[in-house]
Amino acid sequence: MNVQNAHIDWMSVADFYAAIKHKTDAEWEQMLLKSVADPVVNGVLLPVFPGSDLQTETHGHSGEVSMRESIAYFNEVRNYAAFAEHPVHEERVLLDFGAGWGRISRPWMRSVHPSNIIGFEPNPRRVAQARSCNPYVTFIHTNPLPPSRLADESVDYVVAFSVFSHLDEYSTRK
Repeated sequence: MNVQNAHIDWMSVADFYAAIKHKTDAEWEQMLLKSVADPVVNGVLLPVFPGSDLQTETHGHSGEVSMRESIAYFNEVRNYAAFAEHPVHEERVLLDFGAGWGRISRPWMRSVHPSNIIGFEPNPRRVAQARSCNPYVTFIHTNPLPPSRLADESVDYVVAFSVFSHLDEYSTRK
Protein backbone atom coordinates (compact mmCIF):
# COMPACT_ATOMS: atom_id res chain seq x y z
CA MET A 1 0.00 0.00 0.00
CA ASN A 2 1.38 3.38 -0.99
CA VAL A 3 0.53 6.00 1.62
CA GLN A 4 0.38 9.04 -0.61
CA ASN A 5 -3.05 10.65 -0.33
CA ALA A 6 -4.37 7.73 1.73
CA HIS A 7 -6.18 7.98 5.05
CA ILE A 8 -5.27 5.18 7.40
CA ASP A 9 -6.96 4.46 10.73
CA TRP A 10 -3.87 3.45 12.69
CA MET A 11 -4.01 1.40 15.88
CA SER A 12 -2.69 2.92 19.10
CA VAL A 13 0.92 2.02 19.86
CA ALA A 14 -0.25 0.08 22.94
CA ASP A 15 -2.80 -1.93 20.94
CA PHE A 16 -0.30 -2.57 18.16
CA TYR A 17 2.35 -3.85 20.56
CA ALA A 18 -0.16 -5.99 22.47
CA ALA A 19 -1.14 -7.62 19.15
CA ILE A 20 2.43 -8.52 18.15
CA LYS A 21 4.54 -8.98 21.28
CA HIS A 22 3.70 -12.65 21.83
CA LYS A 23 4.29 -13.73 18.23
CA THR A 24 7.07 -16.25 17.68
CA ASP A 25 10.06 -15.26 15.57
CA ALA A 26 8.63 -17.21 12.63
CA GLU A 27 5.14 -15.69 13.01
CA TRP A 28 6.57 -12.17 13.25
CA GLU A 29 8.81 -12.67 10.23
CA GLN A 30 5.84 -13.93 8.18
CA MET A 31 3.74 -10.95 9.26
CA LEU A 32 6.48 -8.54 8.19
CA LEU A 33 6.88 -10.27 4.83
CA LYS A 34 3.12 -10.39 4.19
CA SER A 35 2.86 -6.69 5.04
CA VAL A 36 4.77 -5.89 1.85
CA ALA A 37 1.64 -6.70 -0.15
CA ASP A 38 -1.05 -5.85 2.43
CA PRO A 39 -0.45 -3.98 5.71
CA VAL A 40 -3.28 -5.79 7.50
CA VAL A 41 -1.96 -9.17 8.57
CA ASN A 42 -3.91 -11.41 10.95
CA GLY A 43 -6.11 -8.42 11.80
CA VAL A 44 -3.13 -6.23 12.75
CA LEU A 45 -2.34 -3.03 10.84
CA LEU A 46 1.41 -3.06 10.28
CA PRO A 47 3.42 -0.13 8.93
CA VAL A 48 2.93 0.51 5.24
CA PHE A 49 5.66 0.85 2.62
CA PRO A 50 6.62 3.91 0.61
CA GLY A 51 6.58 3.59 -3.16
CA SER A 52 9.10 1.18 -4.65
CA ASP A 53 10.92 4.09 -6.34
CA LEU A 54 11.73 5.68 -2.97
CA GLN A 55 12.77 2.33 -1.51
CA THR A 56 15.07 1.62 -4.46
CA GLU A 57 16.47 5.15 -4.40
CA THR A 58 17.32 4.71 -0.72
CA HIS A 59 18.99 1.29 -0.71
CA GLY A 60 18.92 -0.25 -4.17
CA HIS A 61 15.91 -2.56 -3.90
CA SER A 62 12.39 -2.70 -2.56
CA GLY A 63 9.59 -4.84 -1.21
CA GLU A 64 10.25 -8.32 0.10
CA VAL A 65 13.98 -8.14 -0.65
CA SER A 66 14.23 -5.02 1.54
CA MET A 67 12.19 -6.59 4.32
CA ARG A 68 14.23 -9.80 4.29
CA GLU A 69 17.44 -7.78 4.51
CA SER A 70 16.18 -5.83 7.52
CA ILE A 71 15.02 -9.05 9.24
CA ALA A 72 18.44 -10.65 8.69
CA TYR A 73 20.16 -7.57 10.12
CA PHE A 74 17.83 -7.55 13.14
CA ASN A 75 18.56 -11.23 13.82
CA GLU A 76 22.31 -10.68 13.60
CA VAL A 77 22.26 -7.68 15.95
CA ARG A 78 19.88 -9.36 18.40
CA ASN A 79 22.06 -12.47 18.53
CA TYR A 80 25.17 -10.38 19.13
CA ALA A 81 23.42 -8.40 21.89
CA ALA A 82 22.58 -11.67 23.64
CA PHE A 83 26.17 -12.88 23.20
CA ALA A 84 27.42 -9.59 24.68
CA GLU A 85 25.14 -10.17 27.70
CA HIS A 86 22.94 -7.19 26.83
CA PRO A 87 19.90 -9.03 25.46
CA VAL A 88 17.15 -7.18 23.65
CA HIS A 89 14.22 -6.33 25.90
CA GLU A 90 10.99 -4.42 25.38
CA GLU A 91 11.90 -1.73 27.94
CA ARG A 92 15.24 -0.85 26.38
CA VAL A 93 15.63 2.08 23.99
CA LEU A 94 16.79 1.61 20.40
CA LEU A 95 18.17 4.34 18.17
CA ASP A 96 18.07 3.66 14.43
CA PHE A 97 20.70 6.10 13.16
CA GLY A 98 20.13 7.00 9.52
CA ALA A 99 16.64 5.53 9.63
CA GLY A 100 15.67 6.48 6.08
CA TRP A 101 12.02 5.54 5.57
CA GLY A 102 12.09 3.21 8.60
CA ARG A 103 12.83 -0.18 7.14
CA ILE A 104 15.43 -1.28 9.72
CA SER A 105 13.20 -0.28 12.68
CA ARG A 106 10.37 -2.62 11.69
CA PRO A 107 11.67 -6.01 12.87
CA TRP A 108 12.56 -4.47 16.25
CA MET A 109 8.97 -3.49 17.04
CA ARG A 110 8.14 -6.88 18.56
CA SER A 111 11.25 -7.09 20.77
CA VAL A 112 11.57 -3.44 21.81
CA HIS A 113 8.37 -1.58 22.61
CA PRO A 114 7.71 0.65 19.58
CA SER A 115 7.48 3.72 21.83
CA ASN A 116 11.12 3.02 22.75
CA ILE A 117 12.35 3.07 19.14
CA ILE A 118 13.73 6.32 17.78
CA GLY A 119 14.68 6.78 14.15
CA PHE A 120 17.25 9.54 13.52
CA GLU A 121 17.35 10.80 9.95
CA PRO A 122 19.01 13.92 8.48
CA ASN A 123 16.90 13.95 5.29
CA PRO A 124 13.57 15.71 6.03
CA ARG A 125 11.88 13.97 3.08
CA ARG A 126 12.76 10.58 4.51
CA VAL A 127 11.56 11.59 7.98
CA ALA A 128 8.20 12.66 6.57
CA GLN A 129 7.93 9.39 4.65
CA ALA A 130 8.90 7.31 7.69
CA ARG A 131 6.32 9.06 9.86
CA SER A 132 3.57 8.56 7.29
CA CYS A 133 4.42 4.86 6.93
CA ASN A 134 4.91 3.99 10.59
CA PRO A 135 3.25 5.95 13.40
CA TYR A 136 4.27 3.36 15.99
CA VAL A 137 7.91 4.55 16.04
CA THR A 138 9.26 8.06 16.66
CA PHE A 139 11.21 9.51 13.72
CA ILE A 140 13.26 12.64 14.33
CA HIS A 141 14.90 14.94 11.81
CA THR A 142 18.45 15.46 13.03
CA ASN A 143 21.84 16.68 11.98
CA PRO A 144 24.09 13.75 11.00
CA LEU A 145 26.91 15.19 13.13
CA PRO A 146 27.05 15.48 16.92
CA PRO A 147 25.66 16.72 19.15
CA SER A 148 22.22 15.11 19.02
CA ARG A 149 19.04 16.13 20.80
CA LEU A 150 19.18 13.02 22.98
CA ALA A 151 20.57 13.04 26.49
CA ASP A 152 23.81 11.17 27.07
CA GLU A 153 23.29 7.49 27.88
CA SER A 154 19.57 7.67 27.01
CA VAL A 155 19.65 4.74 24.55
CA ASP A 156 20.59 1.11 25.03
CA TYR A 157 21.18 0.13 21.40
CA VAL A 158 22.28 2.06 18.35
CA VAL A 159 21.89 0.45 14.96
CA ALA A 160 23.03 1.90 11.67
CA PHE A 161 22.61 -0.06 8.45
CA SER A 162 24.40 1.16 5.34
CA VAL A 163 24.77 4.66 6.74
CA PHE A 164 28.40 5.49 6.01
CA SER A 165 27.88 5.03 2.27
CA HIS A 166 25.47 8.00 2.43
CA LEU A 167 27.88 10.33 4.24
CA ASP A 168 30.54 12.58 2.80
CA GLU A 169 34.19 12.14 3.84
CA TYR A 170 34.05 15.03 6.36
CA SER A 171 31.07 13.48 8.17
CA THR A 172 32.69 10.06 8.45
CA ARG A 173 35.67 11.57 10.28
CA LYS A 174 33.65 13.33 12.99
